[in-house]
Amino acid sequence: MKCAASHLPHTQKQAELVKSRRDVGNFDKEFTKMVVELTPTDKLFIMNLDQNEFQGFSYTNPEFIIQV
Repeated sequence: MKCAASHLPHTQKQAELVKSRRDVGNFDKEFTKMVVELTPTDKLFIMNLDQNEFQGFSYTNPEFIIQV
């Protein structure tokens, strides 16, 4: 069975299948019912990262931008 949007680029096809930002319909129910376990950060590892590797890098999460 072909997807109705098979002519669209892969990411656009995926976007059309998502009903909302919190839609988890494409994930296995066993996965979505799992308890969240956050991985603790290794503070020593982070302290020893060469910050020069991130020089010039900037990112702003569009979900946290407040329009004024």
